[in-house]
Amino acid sequence: MPLIIDTARMLRPTLGEQVEIVLVLDESAWQAVIDPTQLSTALLNLAVTRASDADGGKLGFETAMSSR
Repeated sequence: MPLIIDTARMLRPTLGEQVEIVLVLDESAWQAVIDPTQLSTALLNLAVTRASDADGGKLGFETAMSSR
């Protein structure tokens, strides 16, 4: 989850004060084996793309266990 927290920190100056970043991180969620650069890039691209369409609001990142 440090990757998600670090990504949110990188987004803060880019998105500006009109966008609130909300983190809901489940500490009991299992860790995933991923390429950290690819995940961070995907989150950044999604956030910047969506934020450019909005005039503020909330951006949320959430982790949780799935029942699937």
